[in-house]
Amino acid sequence: LMPLASNQVRDKINELTETHGLPIVTLNTDIADCGRLAYVGPDNIACGRTAAALMGLTISGTGRVLPILGQQSGHFADTQRLSGFLSEMSESFPNVTVMSPEYCFLDQDLAERITARALRDVDNLSGIYLSSVGRSGVYQAIRRASKQGQVHVVVHDLTADNLQMIREGVVDFAIGQDAETQAWLPLRLLYQYLTKRKSPTQRQYTTEIGIKFRCNLTD
Repeated sequence: LMPLASNQVRDKINELTETHGLPIVTLNTDIADCGRLAYVGPDNIACGRTAAALMGLTISGTGRVLPILGQQSGHFADTQRLSGFLSEMSESFPNVTVMSPEYCFLDQDLAERITARALRDVDNLSGIYLSSVGRSGVYQAIRRASKQGQVHVVVHDLTADNLQMIREGVVDFAIGQDAETQAWLPLRLLYQYLTKRKSPTQRQYTTEIGIKFRCNLTD
């Protein structure tokens, strides 16, 4: 299960596990205080810190950065990544101004309008941080304004569109979360529990943070 950050979801998980004995493993995003067997996925705060470190070094510790998030509430990954990003920027790059985050609500057209407005109106805009999946609207706005390489972009997830944007010089870094392990490990944990009554040896299985940029892409 990849849960939303909702009390109703948490209560339903607890009901299924405690009342009905149904084993549940969460992946990719977790939910606090629920009775799941284990969580398999990234440390999203560490992912956000990684994004801030890459951005801060790329823009030489100065300028303004606009975070664009997919959702304003209901998704722990967005919230935790932004928290990590802000913490690392504050601690390591105090001369970088992080603007108030914008939310595109998974709407590519809205993401494009947000980006186009920022590129036009924000003085000294050095970077854009995308906390969720690749935003084609953001990329379209950057290409239309011919800002590739001038406004630096750090994004999460090693999706095909993000990697292609690295090749085209639109994105500087894409941060992965070991999606392969997230795909097979929850199934193995559930199989071992159902067939052997073997509980996971730990409550959290944190996946690796991988970084792709122009020098380590494979064709």
